Amino acid sequence: MIKTIIFDIGGVLIGYDWTAYMMKEFNGDEELVERIKENVFGNHKWDEVDRGVLTNDELLASFTKDAPDIAAEITHFWETCGNALWQFDFTKDWIKELKSRGYQVLFLSNWSYHLKEQAAKQLDFLPLLDGGVFLVRKSLLSLTMPSTSAF
Repeated sequence: MIKTIIFDIGGVLIGYDWTAYMMKEFNGDEELVERIKENVFGNHKWDEVDRGVLTNDELLASFTKDAPDIAAEITHFWETCGNALWQFDFTKDWIKELKSRGYQVLFLSNWSYHLKEQAAKQLDFLPLLDGGVFLVRKSLLSLTMPSTSAF
């Protein structure tokens, strides 16, 4: 008998589209958006965001090292990247429905500290959940831990 449902967050409870967001922010400048993406997401740079070891300043230095001419644009994206995310319309109702049917509802998701801070309003459904863990590759950022009976 299934008692617990564990959700990922990105692509399940929250949507995101880095490219569409950047196209809007940078007035449809495809060349600029591709350069930003290359310097933020290319060569596994975003993996360092997920690892949670480097500071924001170190990450920005890594992103802008090979593109100092667009450092301001990269910084703007980094400081506003939470705006590229949106909570799906069904998220809260889905969680409430599952809980009303007696399920324990948890989350387990790989999110960086930075993105969690940037997306606070998109994550406003978290208190509806019974607990969960944000994974960062080198450490764990836990919001709330469920009881061991959940497993």
